[in-house]
Amino acid sequence: MVLVSYNHLTRAGLQGILQNAPEITLIGESNGGVQAYALIQEMTPDCVIIDLESDTSSLESVQFYKQLSPQTRVILFAGWNDIERARAAIGMGADGIVLKCQPSSVLLAMIEGEKKASPVIAVDLSEAQPEPDNNIKQPVRKAPVEQIPSVDSLTERERSVIALIGQGLSNRDISDRLSISDITVRHHLTKIFYKLGVATRQKLLISAHQLGLVELRNPAQGSAEHSPQLSPSHSRSG
Repeated sequence: MVLVSYNHLTRAGLQGILQNAPEITLIGESNGGVQAYALIQEMTPDCVIIDLESDTSSLESVQFYKQLSPQTRVILFAGWNDIERARAAIGMGADGIVLKCQPSSVLLAMIEGEKKASPVIAVDLSEAQPEPDNNIKQPVRKAPVEQIPSVDSLTERERSVIALIGQGLSNRDISDRLSISDITVRHHLTKIFYKLGVATRQKLLISAHQLGLVELRNPAQGSAEHSPQLSPSHSRSG
């Protein structure tokens, strides 16, 4: 199992709970972002717990975790203020939700339920609303915004990796060509997939071509031009 939370105290508290459950093995933890994506892709855990309150991008993360490791089941750890986002997360593929006000036994039961592939929700979200305080102005929540491919955020090395993928090279071939490790290649791919909003190499190549990152040339132009090449207009450092 993997824990994902920006809050160190939350992670420490969850670790303490899990230590009392010998049948559950914690294999990693992360504060989120690219580090979490790489960890889940490498470890492919049975289950991941995401602290919904501490991660404003966790709704998008649910979808991306599922793309990286479809067999990994996602449990959200949510506060009262996260009810609307928790509802949205279920529609995005989350497998279960536990509220922070609930006892630790509920969380452990949820994890055990996930291990048995039984989709469960520890609370009825339609009724999980605290009594409103009329003296407190309720914040207006915005709907999640669909991720837009961030071409400008790609580094020069990431662009090189994209170009080599366009030439049909494997991770091992790319690591040899760039003199970096296999793991580093995977980390670059994780970042690239996230920045461009794709989940497979094929979709990456299609997106890269549409964004002008690679050029698809006619094979009749010669063997040296068989493979997609990095577009000169987008060659820059990052």
